[in-house]
Amino acid sequence: MRSNAPGERESPVSRSSASGTSELRRLREALDERIEFIEDMSHELRGGLTFVRGYVDLFLAGTLGPLDERQEHALRVIERRTAAIIRLLDQMLSLERARAGHLELCADVDLSELVHHTVQAASVVAAQSGVSLKVDAPTTCFMREADCRRLQQALDNVIGNAIKFSETGDEVLVKLMETPDRALLSVQDQGIGMTADELEHVFERFYRGSRASQKIGGSGLGLVISRAIVEAHGGRIWAESVPGDGATFHIDLPKAGPADNGRAGD
Repeated sequence: MRSNAPGERESPVSRSSASGTSELRRLREALDERIEFIEDMSHELRGGLTFVRGYVDLFLAGTLGPLDERQEHALRVIERRTAAIIRLLDQMLSLERARAGHLELCADVDLSELVHHTVQAASVVAAQSGVSLKVDAPTTCFMREADCRRLQQALDNVIGNAIKFSETGDEVLVKLMETPDRALLSVQDQGIGMTADELEHVFERFYRGSRASQKIGGSGLGLVISRAIVEAHGGRIWAESVPGDGATFHIDLPKAGPADNGRAGD
């Protein structure tokens, strides 16, 4: 680029471009610092909780002496709550990384294979709930660049959500379609469904509808993480539902892969 001659003013466009680049760099550095802080905090909290869980395991194994029924029940509660907090820490860290667009991109990802693997992994939980999983997908459906692990996590969260709100004997259908430039995923259940108000908030952090709260617990982060992962890939996710008639979650992804997110692969 040519340097300005003596006395020549820098153009407003040049100043604006330099200012925008500097601001973008500053925001990226601030975001990286935030993620680093969350990672450090998560590490410290996990260490303390693992220490607590270790002693709980010793008590439950009888290593530190016999327990009566009330003591064992109390320790089982501590064990479950400790495990839940560790899962929540992992989810929060995963959310921050996804929202920052930190992806590990692979070339030529077969989304059909990814769908089948994800459904297979969820089949045990589905069977325990008496729910059948069905897949409708083409033989292959390639996406040029994607983070396989995170996309599988996003789909797993949506499938897991569908299983949670299904009844014994219900079916969950996972469908993959494609156009020349898009991959279209859907997960359809036959569960309790959602109202229009619930649809507006379903992707908000820690949100659970009133009927969902009565039916089953959860951290309220799974769908939020899925949205962050999908959007980091340049896609979008949304839900459609009628109360009492199930819900369908849709994921629309560009087959060319995500646009430049600044730090993909970090």
